[in-house]
Amino acid sequence: MSQSPTASSTQGPQRRRRASAGRRNWRQVLVLGLCFGLGYGLTLRLLDLPMASSWKGVQRFGVKTFPGTELDSLRKQFGDRGEQIRGDLDLLELERQQQRDAADVKKRQAEMTAREQDEQQQQQNQDDRQRLEAVQQGQQDHLAPLPAEPAREPAPAASPSLSTPALPPPPAPAVPTTPAPSPNPPTTP
Repeated sequence: MSQSPTASSTQGPQRRRRASAGRRNWRQVLVLGLCFGLGYGLTLRLLDLPMASSWKGVQRFGVKTFPGTELDSLRKQFGDRGEQIRGDLDLLELERQQQRDAADVKKRQAEMTAREQDEQQQQQNQDDRQRLEAVQQGQQDHLAPLPAEPAREPAPAASPSLSTPALPPPPAPAVPTTPAPSPNPPTTP
């Protein structure tokens, strides 16, 4: 297997190019690195130069205020009250819930007071009716004597809140002229 003259002639220059490219390659990198180092050094030297003489501490633009309302103007407008700024939402929600609970407790107490007043009014109405019946019964006793009633069995003991108090002896035979109050008293809001 012999090589053709054209094939060997093409391989030789390629080898030469590769060899010369390898030699030039490190030289190019060296020159490029020297250029970057020189630029870096010159830049540092320029920054170290005293530039205070040219600037002199004078601002080249005016100071502008930030848009919006200043805190001092808000204090003047709404007064300088020492109120705490409320930012804790959990605490605010807890306070609202406590206020609602307190309002519910007051409402329940008002309802219980109204019920007690209704019960007292009903008890008073019942007492008045019994007294009226006793007075009417006393008048009938004076007109015609009633036959003796057979003995009654004792009634079962009622709860203390439903028991009626003992009646006083009937008053004189005078008839009351006022009508019995209505069983449903007017409610107040």
